[in-house]
Order: sequence, then structure tokens, then C-alpha cells
Amino acid sequence: MLVYFAIPVALAALVTAGGGIAALTRGWVLPRVRPVIERPRVYGWGVLLLALGMCLLAVSMMVFTDMMLTAGRTIAVAIMFVGSQVVLKSRRPRVADPQVLSGS
Repeated sequence: MLVYFAIPVALAALVTAGGGIAALTRGWVLPRVRPVIERPRVYGWGVLLLALGMCLLAVSMMVFTDMMLTAGRTIAVAIMFVGSQVVLKSRRPRVADPQVLSGS
């Protein structure tokens, strides 16, 4: 039963990794997220970490036993968390609203 969930996760990880590789090699980012990304290479590393975590999650669902399944999921979630933090670091810093700062 887990195979039916693991295969789409692995395919999503493959597509995600393609976006990360494009950001790393060419500096290309999807048009929807392009305005908020300041450092595309850092974004690419973060997306690749997310894809690695998703692949590990899919593999842990298909291959590991009960004890290893729990450890594999924990490691996969930790890798995906680190990847999301790297993606957040690649974004543009928020600009403070002058109206909020002036108090009016």
C-alpha cells in the first residue's frame, strides 16, 4: 500500500530536483518565485536538499522495516527542514513599511 504513495513522492522529488539543478547551474528560477529570490544558487541547494529528503522518504516507505522506517522518516524530515531553511535564506529580505516605522 505504501508503494502507491511512495511512487508519486519519488516523481515529485525528481521534478523538484530538476528545478534545483536549473537554479544551481544556470541561475534559473521558476517565474512565480523569481521576484522573491535574491540568491538563486543558494535556492538551488535548498531545493536539492528538499528533493533529497523526499527521495529518502519514498525509499524508507518502500524498503525499510519498522524500526528503520521510523529512523528513515525522521532523517528525511530533518533533511527537508534544513532544505526549507536554506530556501528561506535565499529570499530577499523584507523591506520595512515606512508608514509602520513613522507611526502614522
